[in-house]
Amino acid sequence: MKRVLETIFVLVVLVVFASLAEAINITLAEVQNGLAVVQGNKAARDAAITWEDINNVVTQTTKGGSFSFSAIVPPDCEGTLSDGTTTISVALANCTQSKLLATGQTTPFQADKNDGTPGFVAISDDGTLKLGLPLQYKDNGDGTVTDLNSGLMWEKKVAGSGCLHCVNDEFYLWYVVLEDGSQESIWDWLDDLNASNFADHSDWRIPNVRELHSIVHYGFSSPSLDPVFGPSVVAYWSSTTAAFANNNDAWYVDFFAGEVRWEFKVSRNAVRAVRGP
Repeated sequence: MKRVLETIFVLVVLVVFASLAEAINITLAEVQNGLAVVQGNKAARDAAITWEDINNVVTQTTKGGSFSFSAIVPPDCEGTLSDGTTTISVALANCTQSKLLATGQTTPFQADKNDGTPGFVAISDDGTLKLGLPLQYKDNGDGTVTDLNSGLMWEKKVAGSGCLHCVNDEFYLWYVVLEDGSQESIWDWLDDLNASNFADHSDWRIPNVRELHSIVHYGFSSPSLDPVFGPSVVAYWSSTTAAFANNNDAWYVDFFAGEVRWEFKVSRNAVRAVRGP
């Protein structure tokens, strides 16, 4: 009987601890100024609170298990929160799912209007409204970067020359003119990349022009690209042919100006691979 009672006591203790572990209480969860603002309590004491499974600590709980932080807004308006013991889903109020990406510009600017009052005033510009899905990326630590909005995995460039991913290496033609082995196209480079099984994947491809332009970040300049992607040159080829001039041109993205442009396929531009989603 004693052993039975001891067993029952242990089970009761385990149930109590399990209940406590699931007792994270969210007191505020909403979007404010383009960020997810989350507050709560009853999490594990002195624990690291993470949000959306991104490899960084969002905040640390107090000795009483309380926490408060601002972080990225998930595309589906529902975030994953964990204290290392328990993981819960948190729905955000004041959150509207957008099908468009934000530009990345977060600095508000002013303008002088014809309102009878000289001087600059606040306006509803891009940097003030910050509309669209916030640009958010994850460095996978293996030479790749994942766009958390699109799910696309991108090749990350490195400084220097002499490798498939080196930013200073020779630029490539979209297609070769001479079939004597003296020229290489972006497609030859892609074959080499997949043959190397880069980052344990062999299904890399050249991005289309919409995919490539989706990583332009107008919060940065020269280049207009988040530094998480590594060093960058000006022009990167897309796989999209320009539907004019007998299809002898292709679209590319100018990352210094953040523009989409076209050029002869026998011109030389850089190339960056993508896979997925």
